[in-house]
Amino acid sequence: DAGCTPAVTERILFGWRQGWLDGFSIIANGEACELVRRDLSLFADRSARVAVHLNLSEGKPSSGSLKNSPLVNSDGILKNTFGDILRLWLTTSRQRRLSLLDEIREEWRLQIREVKSLVSPRTVSCLDGHNHVHMLPFLFPLAASLAFEESIPEVRISRESLFFSTQVSESMNLHFMVNVAKFLVLRWCAFRAAPVARDMQLKSPDALVGVLYSGMMSPGAVRAAIRRAKTYGIRRAEVVFHIGRALPSEASRWNHLPSARDFFLSPDRDSEFQALQEIKGTVHNEA
Repeated sequence: DAGCTPAVTERILFGWRQGWLDGFSIIANGEACELVRRDLSLFADRSARVAVHLNLSEGKPSSGSLKNSPLVNSDGILKNTFGDILRLWLTTSRQRRLSLLDEIREEWRLQIREVKSLVSPRTVSCLDGHNHVHMLPFLFPLAASLAFEESIPEVRISRESLFFSTQVSESMNLHFMVNVAKFLVLRWCAFRAAPVARDMQLKSPDALVGVLYSGMMSPGAVRAAIRRAKTYGIRRAEVVFHIGRALPSEASRWNHLPSARDFFLSPDRDSEFQALQEIKGTVHNEA
């Protein structure tokens, strides 16, 4: 979520400068992208795995041609979550679907190019999706083709193995049950996505960690994930933390999406920030 708002971005960049994060995903149409440009320039000797966080749910679109599109609300703001886009796809005509794909392709192409310009002379390492929206079976081929066209070598496949935190209480709550549903949907999407990436010779991590315990990424959850990865012979996993917490004064960005507003303002982001600090010094000893 780097670039999203100043508070969110400063927290993420602090974690990167401290060496707790190896990289971050950038929302091209965020309100604080210049902070990312600043730090990437000031700390030019520090490596960063930079990804474009393909976005359809918040901020003003990069494309100026979406005025009457179902991708934006009456204020011209991107409005569609993973579920919204799926419902729109299932309830529209074939002709409108083709038009919708063209609109998304153009929007995402511009987002990618904005981030490439922002981070230059560094390069973009990966594409991924805000709320995993790129994983939808009708959108992943589009994301993969854009990665290929823009010479981006990797696209995230949100493919997590089932595991349980060492803290039993973290797996015995409603939040975890909701995340299990997301996990199952994304596992099915990953099954469809993997051959697409393979055919286009795009890389992806062997596994992702951060769906089942999204919003609850604790040291116990991460350590359990590492142990499970070793069991499955996984060599490279991408561990996703949401550490950037927005300020109440920034909440208007998500007026159209109360659930997103609550997520960005949640104290759980402070907890994940603290957990990241705690495990960073010990995780390599367990990998």
